[in-house]
Amino acid sequence: MIINYLLNYKIIKNNTCGFPECALNKVINEIEKVKISYVVQEMGNIIERKNYKKLNKYYEILEKAKRNLDINERLDNLIEKIYKLPPNKFLYVMEKLEEVFYEQQ
Repeated sequence: MIINYLLNYKIIKNNTCGFPECALNKVINEIEKVKISYVVQEMGNIIERKNYKKLNKYYEILEKAKRNLDINERLDNLIEKIYKLPPNKFLYVMEKLEEVFYEQQ
């Protein structure tokens, strides 16, 4: 979930993200920027480890990631429902959304 939040990698299942091995350094750099402790394992062997101890921001970033995931799931759900609307209601919803956006500017 945190990797999704930081790098926008797709969540596969059970709140896990997969990414190509060639992206490992990029992932580690992003995790280190926000000071999250981590362990990198390959075939059960620890390759790299970083422990920020009291500076570890894991739970803080996890809460942000959870909120972000909830927002994205709600948005995806709304978009799916909007696309299923009859044309006249679809246009009505789009116009209302545009009004809100233009009011913000």
